Amino acid sequence: MNGFLSKFLNKVSNFIQTVKSKLTMNYEYNPSLIVNHERVEELIDYTAKQIVNRGLETPALFYLETLKYYGYPFVNLNLLPMAPFLDFLGINLYEFMDVLRERQNVERLMSKIRQLKLLG
Repeated sequence: MNGFLSKFLNKVSNFIQTVKSKLTMNYEYNPSLIVNHERVEELIDYTAKQIVNRGLETPALFYLETLKYYGYPFVNLNLLPMAPFLDFLGINLYEFMDVLRERQNVERLMSKIRQLKLLG
């Protein structure tokens, strides 16, 4: 039991160090980021797969359902605190904000999550 506890605490410590390093990253706005249609599709597919693989369908759908009615200013305010977590998923914050400012993209992401959940 003692060996299990030490391994568990070691893993938790490593995770905390990773989170700390991600939180100190510099998230600067890059106005040259223009998300084209192909990149939008890639981001929607990738994000949906990551959400379903991690079993986060319900909270993600809840969040996206509330997000789609508020538009771009609300997306900016809500996604900035989530920047480190998006970074863990390998998603650029500003590209993702650009994708989610369009209501149709939010609905497509929700649809993709539901589709993958039913298939998986």
